[in-house]
Amino acid sequence: MFLFWEGFLTALLISIGSSALGVFVVIRRLSTIGAGISHLSFASVAIALSLNLEPTIFSLIIALVSALILRGLSLRQGIPADASTAVLFALGPAIANLLLAKGDFSPIELNSILYGSLLQAQLTDVFISAFICFASLIFILLFFRALILLSLSEELAKLKGVKVKAVEYTLSALTGISVAISIKAVGILLSSSLIVIPSLAAILMSNSLKRAVLNAIFIAMLSVSLGMFLSIKLDIPPSSAIVGLCVLALFFAISLKRL
Repeated sequence: MFLFWEGFLTALLISIGSSALGVFVVIRRLSTIGAGISHLSFASVAIALSLNLEPTIFSLIIALVSALILRGLSLRQGIPADASTAVLFALGPAIANLLLAKGDFSPIELNSILYGSLLQAQLTDVFISAFICFASLIFILLFFRALILLSLSEELAKLKGVKVKAVEYTLSALTGISVAISIKAVGILLSSSLIVIPSLAAILMSNSLKRAVLNAIFIAMLSVSLGMFLSIKLDIPPSSAIVGLCVLALFFAISLKRL
């Protein structure tokens, strides 16, 4: 029972922070960065397990560094985000495949890497998820006006005195960390889904950014709560149930948009 509640709290905290950030990630068209980092996290987890390191902490560090590098390449060098992200799509699985082929990994370890392991969550995961969740929410509260201006126009934000690069780097860093910590909830293959899908659904059904953030959090929390319940009742993986419900919410938002 304790393992269930630790897993549930971990997923709930991850969903809140990720979905709130996701609204601005989607609007700023940074979704590909999250997907790229999720693939790189495959390699970082494999490296951590090979070196007997803590996978979660190691993945968070790699995700943070890679997110900052990717955004730096885009802001300073003018390299399109999708181009640099495509490198991570190839590099991450290639490194992971090499290490998995040469290493001694159990099927349980591989399954938890790819599809999440909420029922194996520990109290440490709850604390890490809580810290990242609160850091994301505080960032949004403190820089909400700046994020709105950036969503409208980067030039307008500069004219209004917004420190664009600082906000962009912080948003990218928190996105990368959120993707890495989401591995515990939904695995590497689906780790960027908690950032993109609830946020996209919320944007479609909202008439303001503030409402979109609140709706994204609600959709994500509802998906996690119902997903965990369904996973126990139907004996299915929590990650599949959670992401499936997020997709249903997206389809519902698209249907509302057409009315």
